Amino acid sequence: MPRLFVAIDPPQAVRRQLQAIQHGLPGARWTSPQQLHLTLHCLGEQPLQPTQAALADVHAERFSLGITGVGVFPPRGSARVLWAGMPPEPPLRSLHSKLAEALKTVGYVPEQRPFHPHVTLARFKSPPDQEHLRAYRQRHAALKIPSFPVESFILYRSVLGTSGPVYMIEGNYPLR
Repeated sequence: MPRLFVAIDPPQAVRRQLQAIQHGLPGARWTSPQQLHLTLHCLGEQPLQPTQAALADVHAERFSLGITGVGVFPPRGSARVLWAGMPPEPPLRSLHSKLAEALKTVGYVPEQRPFHPHVTLARFKSPPDQEHLRAYRQRHAALKIPSFPVESFILYRSVLGTSGPVYMIEGNYPLR
């Protein structure tokens, strides 16, 4: 079974703005611009066609998203992920919930952690130097990318390759 996830893709202009801050942090493995996305649900290994059918039944309104600030996961201890954040506005939370309900019909069990919308900018194999990380976060604390329209969500297949994951679109679902 394929490894699947559901995401929102930012437009190219937003990807370029995010790419512009992807430097200056030793040890960071930067996410390539074409792979920058907001994950709504990581499904793991799921059957493709039933998942596609479940997602086709999700109806939600179009909305807008903006990006503000940077942070790390986990929030305490050694950072493993550097991200750019998005406020969990009601339309985004609603879409997240509707997707979770639809995906339960194919056996998906949603995460119990609170939804924290973000775009992963970089990952760390080993803990980054705290001083460099603190300086990077201070430099980009005021990051603010204006709202962009969200007109669809996407079902991706993730295939792990020797140079990292490769994402393939398995479905694009327009919002109303």
